[in-house]
Amino acid sequence: MRAALRALPLAACLALVAVGLGLVVADHFRRGCVLVGAGMLLAAGLRAVLPDHAAGLLRVRARWIDVLVTVVFGLALVVVALVVPSGG
Repeated sequence: MRAALRALPLAACLALVAVGLGLVVADHFRRGCVLVGAGMLLAAGLRAVLPDHAAGLLRVRARWIDVLVTVVFGLALVVVALVVPSGG
């Protein structure tokens, strides 16, 4: 039971990323990429606030490195999704 609870933060982030990738495949590039970026930002937020024992697989390195890397990549993905002109 305890292991299942430790997997919840990662599962929530991966679910958001999976929905975003599904939207990208369904030809909704902008919305899908924003959701993937939001999933990464959610991971950064959860890693920042959860204690190490509850972060589960979101805990890879030191807390500040995990948060910094996921925030940078999440924001970059959202910005690129919003800046790229629509193809239609």
